[in-house]
Amino acid sequence: MRYLIKKILREDFEWTNQANAFELGSFEEDDVSFDDSDAKVYLGVDGHVTYNLTIEELIEYAYDGYDDWVLETLVYSNGDYDEYYGDGYMDDDEINYLGGYLSEVQKERFQKILNHYNVDIKVEDTIDDSFSVFEKPMGKIYTGRWDWDDFTSESMGSLDAAITRNRWATAGDTYIKTLQDNKADVVCYDRNDVKVTIPFPYKGGNMLDLALSNIGLDDLSWSDVFYEDWDPSGAEEEIRHHFSMMLDKLEEQIDEEINS
Repeated sequence: MRYLIKKILREDFEWTNQANAFELGSFEEDDVSFDDSDAKVYLGVDGHVTYNLTIEELIEYAYDGYDDWVLETLVYSNGDYDEYYGDGYMDDDEINYLGGYLSEVQKERFQKILNHYNVDIKVEDTIDDSFSVFEKPMGKIYTGRWDWDDFTSESMGSLDAAITRNRWATAGDTYIKTLQDNKADVVCYDRNDVKVTIPFPYKGGNMLDLALSNIGLDDLSWSDVFYEDWDPSGAEEEIRHHFSMMLDKLEEQIDEEINS
């Protein structure tokens, strides 16, 4: 909208003579300012345009995805979300792989316990994908605090939290790199207010609102970025701790049986 530039143009904004003509799009003329850096759209002396928006407005302009809760969280946290608690759901099939997290010492302790109770299963044979085979025999051997159900429940919670934490880390890295690659600076403050600064002229269209769709956020499905990441690293120590608690209870029970 070059008439707008010409109407307000001063020497400080000489760069606008080389910039693409632009149009307001869905913004009002009163939203655009050369003087007020807190205006909805501020055209700065350095050849950048700054938008002062809410998170909802940014996502409306910048993203056309069907599921924007991941992106909203990334914007809110500036790509560094750390209030993760897991999503509360893990497929029970993951129990089959818990054996892969155990130390060699733990495997040896567990095998001795199984031998004591005449459970004819080799721990090493279950490590890769069939650890849940122990559910029935362990339910007969011991029930109480830190029994098999407690071990698996706590371990699944640890896996859930670790995977969720790593998903947010991966999504955050992707979000930050996407903005950097597109020379966009997005800063959220006061929980819902966002300042977006991008260089002028825009790549692509010449409307102020459409320019926000060219900062890279619409190039990805953020739900896919989040859910396609499956990294349980960080859960190992907690799972080993949970298993040791169960082993301790089982060994205490054996000692009591022997000494009674």
